[in-house]
Amino acid sequence: MSQPHCFSGVLRAPRVPCIAAVLIGCFDLSKIPADEPEKSKSATANPAASVQVIDVPVPFGVHSSAGKLWVTSVRTQAVYRIDDPIGQRPVPRIVVGPSAGTDTQEPAKKSAGSGSTAGPTATVGSTSTAGRANIAMNWPHEVWVGENNRLWIADTRKDRILEVSGDPARCRIVAGGPAAGFDQPHSVVQLDAETLLVADTRNHRLCTVRISDGQVNTFGGDGRPKMPTDRRQVSETSLHGPRALAMDNQSIWLALREGNSIWRIDRQTRRIERIAGTGKKGYSGDGGDPLAATLSGPKGLVIDREGRLLVVDTENHCVRRIDPKRNTIETVLGGSKAGQTMTLKRPHGITVHSQGDGFWVADSENDRVIGWIIR
Repeated sequence: MSQPHCFSGVLRAPRVPCIAAVLIGCFDLSKIPADEPEKSKSATANPAASVQVIDVPVPFGVHSSAGKLWVTSVRTQAVYRIDDPIGQRPVPRIVVGPSAGTDTQEPAKKSAGSGSTAGPTATVGSTSTAGRANIAMNWPHEVWVGENNRLWIADTRKDRILEVSGDPARCRIVAGGPAAGFDQPHSVVQLDAETLLVADTRNHRLCTVRISDGQVNTFGGDGRPKMPTDRRQVSETSLHGPRALAMDNQSIWLALREGNSIWRIDRQTRRIERIAGTGKKGYSGDGGDPLAATLSGPKGLVIDREGRLLVVDTENHCVRRIDPKRNTIETVLGGSKAGQTMTLKRPHGITVHSQGDGFWVADSENDRVIGWIIR
C-alpha cells in the first residue's frame, strides 16, 4: 500500500521591498548581510537553500507545470501565469479574469473583494473566444494545469468548474448550476483524460465530473458533516469538509478542513484511511506519530518528486511534513519554526517547484507566493 513521504529542510527569507505589484528574487541564505533588519538576521544560514518571493494579491491556489507557475487570486478574482518564476524579475500576468493578458501593475494592498465578480457569464458547456477576459469569477480557489496548458479552475463562490484552453483562449463552464448541485467546490484535479475529481466542500462530498458533457456523480461522502470511518469504502462514509486534493498513481490524498485531518483513498479499492490528525483542532504532535497530531483547517496538499507529502496547516500558519519512514510529522516552514524560517499568514495552496527539491506555497494574507528550493 502506498504511503505518503516527507519533505525536509529549513529556510529563512528576508523581507524585501517590492516594485509595484511584483518583487521577485532569489536569495542565497548564506549571504544575508550582517546589517540586515532583525527578521533577516535571524535566518538560518544554509548555503544549499534559496527562497523566492513573488507578490500576488491574496493568492490561494498554486500549480506548477513545464517551468511555469499558475496562481489564483481571490482579491483580483483572476488566475495569474508566471512564465519564468525562477528568473531575476518574473512578472505575474493575468490570464483568466478581468484584465487578461496584462501584467500586474497595481499595488498589492487593495480592499478585500475589490476584484470584479460581475460581468460576462456563460451557460454550462458554452465557450468564448475572448475566454480569459470574459469569464467573471468569484473566489477562484484552486487551479489544475493539464496537458497543453489546459486549465481547470474551481470557481468556488459561483459553484462551478471552468476549463480554459486553446490559442486564442476559450473558456467553458464544464459543470455548474442546479444540475451539478455544487456548494462551494474548492479543489479540482484531473483523474484521467475524461474525468475530473472535485472537492465539493460544503456538500461534504467528492464528485467526479465527465469532461465531455459535465455529468456529475458522487465519488465519496454521504453529505453528512462527520468524520470518515477508517478503512471503509469512500462512497459509504462521511467526509467532513473536503477541502484539498492531491494524487499519484496509487492514491488520492484528501485534506478535511473541518475534519482537521489528512486521508488517503486507494484508487483501486477506494478505501479511505486516516494518515494524520486526530480530527480535533489544535497544533501539536511535531516529532511524533502523525495520527496523534492535531491540525487546524488544512487547506493544501502536494506530493513532491520523492513521493513525500506536504500539508499546508492554514490556521496554524505553517507548512508541515509527514515522514512515514520515521513515522513523524513536523513543521518545516512558519508556525513554530517562524523564528528559524519565516512568518506565514493563513497560507493556502502548495505545489512542487520546477527545479531541484522544493515547493511554492501561497502565503495568502501576506500577499505573496514563496518558493523554497534546495539546490
